[in-house]
Amino acid sequence: MNKYLIDAYNLIHAIPELKKYLDESLEAGREELLRYINNYLAGHQVEMVVVFDGSEPPIEVDTPHPTKELTIRYSQAPFKADPMLKNLIRSEGNKKSITLVTDDMDIVRFAKMNHAKMLSTKAFFNLLAKPFREQDIYKKYDRDMSADELDEWMKLFGEK
Repeated sequence: MNKYLIDAYNLIHAIPELKKYLDESLEAGREELLRYINNYLAGHQVEMVVVFDGSEPPIEVDTPHPTKELTIRYSQAPFKADPMLKNLIRSEGNKKSITLVTDDMDIVRFAKMNHAKMLSTKAFFNLLAKPFREQDIYKKYDRDMSADELDEWMKLFGEK
C-alpha cells in the first residue's frame, strides 16, 4: 500500500484554504487539514502519516482517532517534525512506496537520497480538494437524464 508522509504544518502554512483557519486557532488548522484527509481516505486505498510539530492537542479538540489508514504523530516539543519525518523514511522497508509531502528542501533532499517519492504541498492539496463530482464513484453513477425522465421526476415530486 502506498504511504504518504505529511509535513503537516508545512502544508497548512503553504495552502491559503488551510492557513486561514490559523486565524481562529492552531487546532482549527489541524482539524481542517484532517477533514480533507479523511474525505480523501474514504475513496482511496492509501495510508497517511500526518506529522505535526509539538505536543498533542488538548483533549477537547475533536481530532479523529487513528485508523489503519491514518496515523497522527506529534514530534514532542521542543523537537520539530523534520527529524521524525526523516526517521520514518529511514525506517520504512519499501522506500519506493513512500510519498513525502512537503516544500521543505532539507527533507526533500533527504527523501530523494533515500529513493522516496516527492509531492509538493500544492499538488497534494489539489488531490485532497478534488471535487467529489470528479471522483470515480460519481462518474459511475452520474449521468444526464432524458427529457422524459426529467418530466417523470418532476411529476413524482409535485413540480410542474
